[in-house]
Amino acid sequence: MTATSPSQAPTGRIKIAQGKTRCAVALGDVSHDPMRVTSQVSERYVEMCLLSERGRTFFRSRAQGISGTMPKIDQETVELAPIPLPPLAEQSRIVVEVELRLSVVEELETVVTSNLARAERLRQSILQKAFTGQQ
Repeated sequence: MTATSPSQAPTGRIKIAQGKTRCAVALGDVSHDPMRVTSQVSERYVEMCLLSERGRTFFRSRAQGISGTMPKIDQETVELAPIPLPPLAEQSRIVVEVELRLSVVEELETVVTSNLARAERLRQSILQKAFTGQQ
């Protein structure tokens, strides 16, 4: 991935190596030291960038062919993905804010699902009363 920065944040190549339970993030010239883990990059922040609409659009535009039911995205495409790279403290603030907003969305989805189920039960009750002559 190419790290992009709106200010004085570091720029360069980022490499992610996924393990069984964690991923390692390397920053800098990864051609010589591809597994150098950096404390300047939040794994969760990088994950959010890759899963964002901007990240998904980037990957969709570079996907090649279809492997099974999924488009193929090669390692080079992943390494070239642009990621804004603010200072670590700002990355952490962004992660907290995004997670807060996602939790609000999840709560709203739960309320909407519950209200839709309630509306359907009410509809069925009204129809049953209408067809049986009850008021």
